[in-house]
Amino acid sequence: MPIQTVRGKIESTSLGDILMHEHTFIDAWAWGGRLAYNAIVDDEELLVEELSIYQKAGGVALGDFRK
Repeated sequence: MPIQTVRGKIESTSLGDILMHEHTFIDAWAWGGRLAYNAIVDDEELLVEELSIYQKAGGVALGDFRK
């Protein structure tokens, strides 16, 4: 079954292992039962650095799936 990506449709078998339902702009460690404004990551350089680490570790995709 094809999957729609930001770069177009691809076959699901081409993805391999992925991180599912990632909230890249939310710091889950700051979540104390409910989302507070200080839990929103708005440092794009930090996000790029962290996603680069994920990629270097072999990560190839992030998923935020909807019905």
